[in-house]
Formats: sequence, structure tokens, C-alpha cells
Amino acid sequence: MCFNPKVWGDPDIFRPERFLDPSTGVFKKNDSLLPFSTGRRACIGGTLARDNLFLFSTNLFQKLNITLDPSVPQNELKAVLPL
Repeated sequence: MCFNPKVWGDPDIFRPERFLDPSTGVFKKNDSLLPFSTGRRACIGGTLARDNLFLFSTNLFQKLNITLDPSVPQNELKAVLPL
């Protein structure tokens, strides 16, 4: 279903820009893309996994003090992180 040439044009070629809005460059949802979690083969543990990841990351942020490295100049961080 993800290799339909009527929908994707050239489905065998890797072109991630087909999922970006040309005017803004932001991801746009395409209803023809359903790679996972659909039909009979949907993962029954998907919700449990998402909830566990949320709880794990929340616990990390509560217990740890996460800061930027002071030895790295700010202009180098702006190239990597959208601050």
C-alpha cells in the first residue's frame, strides 16, 4: 500500500521531502501513509510502550539536572539546537 505509484509517483526512490510542506518546510500528514498500527497487525503493546516512554522520560527530567555544556560556545549550539 505504501508503494502505490498513483499516490507517490516514484515509490522506489527515497525522497523525504515529499512529506514536507513546500511553503513552510514542516511535516505534513499524508493519509496514504500508514506504515504501522493499522488493521489486524497493529501492535497491541503500542499504547503501553508510549506510556512507558513518557513515564521514563518524565522520571529522568525530575531526577536529573540537564543543562547545556558551558564549554561549548552558544553560536555552535544554535547550529545544532533550535533555541
